[in-house]
Amino acid sequence: MVKVQDVEHRLIRNLSKCYRRRVGLAQAILGFPDMIILDEPSVGLDPKQIIEMRDLIRKLAENHTVILSSHILTEIREVCDYILIISKGKLVAQDTLENLEKMIGFHDVIELETSASEEEIHRILGRIPGVCAMQMRVKGEKCTYVQVKVTGDKSSQNNRKVREEIFCEFAKEKKTLYSLSAPETSLEEAFMKLTQNDNIERNMQIEESLVKDRQVKDGRVKESRPGEKQIGVETRKCEMNTEGGKEDEGGL
Repeated sequence: MVKVQDVEHRLIRNLSKCYRRRVGLAQAILGFPDMIILDEPSVGLDPKQIIEMRDLIRKLAENHTVILSSHILTEIREVCDYILIISKGKLVAQDTLENLEKMIGFHDVIELETSASEEEIHRILGRIPGVCAMQMRVKGEKCTYVQVKVTGDKSSQNNRKVREEIFCEFAKEKKTLYSLSAPETSLEEAFMKLTQNDNIERNMQIEESLVKDRQVKDGRVKESRPGEKQIGVETRKCEMNTEGGKEDEGGL
């Protein structure tokens, strides 16, 4: 599995860093443990070795729970199915990559490219209730980029509703829309937002509320009533989780 047969007759101290890590993994999985913990497995490796290490981690994840601790966010994106973000020793968020990016998304912004003139854009967007502001930039011949600020509920549902209205209004005017979308949030942006000092306590409250809702829904914890005491323990097995970070820094 770890592909160390071609160096089986060499001393470990004479092996490259990548092969030494492979030997360490081989030693770790000899007893076929349920869980394997890896700390920064790709640090110091060249591009070819990084790809090989990722493939090895994916293969291990087929039969083991793999916990990967890393500050390299591209590594997290490539190999992890479920993510835990820790800042200053506190868990501030946990979810799949897709849900984390959606949760921190720019739901009050819409971007579009159109063939309409500035005057036509102002007229069309001006009659849509959900639009409160806009910025325009000419990108080329008969192509204008527009960033629209959405008012009201800052949710993905409201953003989608306003986009539908924008599409319908441009269609009525028979003006071409080259693109119409909400800006995507990267894992890096989500990490920075979640680990800002002002957001940590609020994120923890949201996370605690979500965990409690899941517990009540699954029947693991009964919903508490006034005057009642409640003790609940949640145990879960998460495929390829990530955690880490120093006491005074944010980390994945």
